[in-house]
Amino acid sequence: MLFGEKIAKARKEKGLTQEQLAEMIGVAKSTLTGYEKGNREPDLLKIKKLISILDINPDYLFETERYKEQPNTQPTFSPDTLAVAAEYEAADSRTRNKVRCILDMELVPEQQVPRKQTS
Repeated sequence: MLFGEKIAKARKEKGLTQEQLAEMIGVAKSTLTGYEKGNREPDLLKIKKLISILDINPDYLFETERYKEQPNTQPTFSPDTLAVAAEYEAADSRTRNKVRCILDMELVPEQQVPRKQTS
């Protein structure tokens, strides 16, 4: 089953119309129709909203290996992680570069960071 088909199926299982779900995620009905038919792709923030509103597992939605191995597991990403990812996705390139620099600095082992020599 394709991404859009899964969205449509989950929407119907929740008893929502396209109009209702579109309003809930902040898009036009035609945009949601495009998602369901595979003609359009939602951005990360919309995906987060769809996952939350439809109460679906991201692993199921994206058919990850984890879901194939254990279909009844909890979602891979916490709501906080998805929120941070959505904010990052919405940020401009300058802000994204700053975030990458900070993460790079935090992830480099202390031994590898050159230290200033004191005289």
